[in-house]
Amino acid sequence: MLKNLLFILPIIFISSCFDGKTKHGYMFEAEKLQYLRKNISSKDEVFYIMGSPTIKNEAFDNSWVYLAQDVKNFLFFKPKITNREILVVKFDESNIIKDLKKLSLLDENQISLSHKFTEVKGHKEPGFFKAIFSNIGQVTPN
Repeated sequence: MLKNLLFILPIIFISSCFDGKTKHGYMFEAEKLQYLRKNISSKDEVFYIMGSPTIKNEAFDNSWVYLAQDVKNFLFFKPKITNREILVVKFDESNIIKDLKKLSLLDENQISLSHKFTEVKGHKEPGFFKAIFSNIGQVTPN
């Protein structure tokens, strides 16, 4: 029994390190974009067709952003973004589409992402043991 346990334990520890692909964000369909028209479609129509946006920037330039990306993880290395789709919908003062812009991973130099974050009150960093052992057995199927 001890031999089996010595064989199974390393497999359990190693299994949490295998690679995987994950999707983040809102995966919009390209066919839906044909229903959105500049100077015609309203904010309500965009919400009905596309759903809730990933980011609402209504305070500065009255725009909505739909973001989706595929991320490949391999062991403990830095995750790699393999695909990114961004749709930026800007509205005028009367909430009609002023501009529609679709970007991809190739347009990365046109986008300036902020790495600032909002601190959540009451959030505690995990303890030493929880940080090390919390992902054991959490392998997701591809």
